Amino acid sequence: MVSSERKRLLIITASALQQSVIKKAQSMGLEVVVTDRSPDSPGLKIADHAEVVDAHDFEGVLSVARKYKVDGVATEQTDVAVLTAAYVAEQLGLPGIGYQVGRAATNKWLMRERCREAGIPSPRYQKVQTLEEAAAAAVEIGLPVVIKPVDAQSSCGVAKIWHVAEISKWFGKTRSYSHEGSVLVEEMMTGTESSVESFVTGDRVIVLGICDKEKCPPPYSYDLRLTYPAFFSQDVIHEIETLNEKVIKAIGITMGITHAEYIVTPQGVRLLEIAARGCGARVATDLIPAMTNVDPIAARIRQAIGESAGLAEPTSQKAGVLEFLMLPPGRVKKIEGLDEARQLPGVLDVGYNVKAGDRIGVIENGAGRPGYLLAVGESRAEVQQTIKQVKRTLKVEMEMAS
Repeated sequence: MVSSERKRLLIITASALQQSVIKKAQSMGLEVVVTDRSPDSPGLKIADHAEVVDAHDFEGVLSVARKYKVDGVATEQTDVAVLTAAYVAEQLGLPGIGYQVGRAATNKWLMRERCREAGIPSPRYQKVQTLEEAAAAAVEIGLPVVIKPVDAQSSCGVAKIWHVAEISKWFGKTRSYSHEGSVLVEEMMTGTESSVESFVTGDRVIVLGICDKEKCPPPYSYDLRLTYPAFFSQDVIHEIETLNEKVIKAIGITMGITHAEYIVTPQGVRLLEIAARGCGARVATDLIPAMTNVDPIAARIRQAIGESAGLAEPTSQKAGVLEFLMLPPGRVKKIEGLDEARQLPGVLDVGYNVKAGDRIGVIENGAGRPGYLLAVGESRAEVQQTIKQVKRTLKVEMEMAS
């Protein structure tokens, strides 16, 4: 028999990105139960109760939730467990977005369908399962197109296609990233991309930050830099905010953090996709609080255990940046200057996910980006200067690939 005077929160997945969420819940006086498929996941080591269960095992995670009699369920910064969290919360009668909403928020085809039904302008798109269907869809939609797994994240398997013959090169890889084995073929929209970080409580949508993005060269589609606030005109910002609220309501999200991606095209702002969780790479946990002085993670945790979110709209916003530090293909020989770079004014953190001896190949998606920088400042110009200072301070020696 499991009993506790403290409320218990179940957090699904225990990657490094979840560690700050776990610690935040513990600092709020909660007893934290954490699940992950890997016994070596760092979040399991700091949890009050750790269970090795795959996030895709709905019944296994539900069994853990029942075992510990949890008072709330959450996951953050990853799509992997959004649907599982929605399912477990619904089964136990706990606060959540609901299973069907969870499906729409993690399946890009269902997402497009809900937006189309709500009258939201969308690119032409088709869901396919075979190479032949993908090629036919590309011709019908009209090249160029984008192909993507219907249910993946971090731009895994996303490719920009200009010629039908290229689909045979990419289709198998793209489909391999899809849990259900389906691929979305979409009309390619051109323009400047943007992300919107929001917090939802009932019918209220609080915008926490809007950025503009620098993207990698095609055929891939991952981000290189997110800069807040976006440089768009006030008219475009208003259009983004209006569309963002329409999309959130079309999907049916009524609680929690949302991370939506848009593109500003000559025809207007269009949705790329939306997630019912915070932006990864510590934007939701570190960058947004540093820019706005509001804490969306604490508010998300309060919602999960049935309390009022208690999140006020930001009254001011500093500028901020998430810069991904890229390296050329080759072997890492030496990385120096990290400690010095971390001491620079405005730097929240800077680091590499690789070490001496590691080999760097062609980066195909967001998961492979080798380094990161999080920084804030009083203006966009100030954070741009911080980026330059950090890059001058870091010294990475590479043995180039032959």
